Amino acid sequence: MNRWILTEDIKRKWKPYIKEFIDKMSALTIEDVENMSNDEFTIELSDTELRPYTLLELMKEFGYDNADFDDNGWELDYWITIEKSDKAIPSGCEVLCIHGCGMTFELNLSVKQFM
Repeated sequence: MNRWILTEDIKRKWKPYIKEFIDKMSALTIEDVENMSNDEFTIELSDTELRPYTLLELMKEFGYDNADFDDNGWELDYWITIEKSDKAIPSGCEVLCIHGCGMTFELNLSVKQFM
């Protein structure tokens, strides 16, 4: 299996899970947000078929574009900030972050403002 390719099987498996996360985050009320811990604004995707690159490609199907990439060098921590292309209707999920650690193969998707 080529780890750079986002296959239809991977899309079929993970797209509903990510859509559920985005929909849940978009539907939060101010009261919901105030009663949540920052960890609840993140989904863990480590040890899956997804990689930072394939997750970024999948997020493009939800209308997100790569806005910024940052890392801390030799420690291999990374942050890929992605923004919703169409911001006409505010949802609270306009800016997300794909982040983790290359050394431990950690992969997460978070609402940027709660990281």
